[in-house]
Amino acid sequence: MVKNVAIGYNALAGNNSGNGMNTAVGYMALNANTTGHSNAAIGKSLYANTTGYFNVGVGELSLMNNVDGNYNVGIGYQALRLNVDGASNIASGSQALWSNISGDNNIAFGNLTLKNTNANANIGFGTMAGNTNTTGTNNIYM
Repeated sequence: MVKNVAIGYNALAGNNSGNGMNTAVGYMALNANTTGHSNAAIGKSLYANTTGYFNVGVGELSLMNNVDGNYNVGIGYQALRLNVDGASNIASGSQALWSNISGDNNIAFGNLTLKNTNANANIGFGTMAGNTNTTGTNNIYM
């Protein structure tokens, strides 16, 4: 049995066969979702997600461009905003991991932390930590 919850204008509007357990609260949250499952979106987040699963977006425009990335958590205004297919990333803070597109396994805590685009396995703690790194991997910034 499919169990989805949608509250807000066009929340989960595109869902057609998602396996359920999606929660969308807010204007256009999970709007494009078609078959993605087990996602939670609060605010206009996960807007472009179609097939991604096990993602959490909390905050205006968090994980906004995620299409098929999985296991991501974006908390804060525009956290992981440009992520398309990156997986297993955690971003907390305004614009944390904002420009990550397809990087995996990154952790960013703090505003404007980690400016990854396609970098993997980086950790950033603190405002603007690692904001010059775009493709480097296996780094810790404080």
